[in-house]
Amino acid sequence: MNLSPSEQLTYSTIRIECLDNLGNTSTGTGFIFRIIDDGHSFVPVIVTNRHVFQDCQEARFAMTTADHFGNPVDTVHHIFHITQIQAAIIWHPEQDVDLCIIPFSTLQIL
Repeated sequence: MNLSPSEQLTYSTIRIECLDNLGNTSTGTGFIFRIIDDGHSFVPVIVTNRHVFQDCQEARFAMTTADHFGNPVDTVHHIFHITQIQAAIIWHPEQDVDLCIIPFSTLQIL
């Protein structure tokens, strides 16, 4: 199946649910993006807004599943629960820029 650019964007978007120390829940979205490492390999990351994770201690990510051909399966999602999310976040170096990334390789998934 060839996906249109808008469909590709839809299936690279993930739902983020955050839990802070007080038990408050907030939600946001992020995009899966590939940062080219050395021209031959890439690092998959989640790109989102800084404010989504500002006070977050735990997070859950909901991601669309693909079949064995790589086609999205809209009715099936994987839910990943991550504790100690702050250790995985790379914040934009300028505080007034509302961006951060989370490399998949740094996630400790339960």
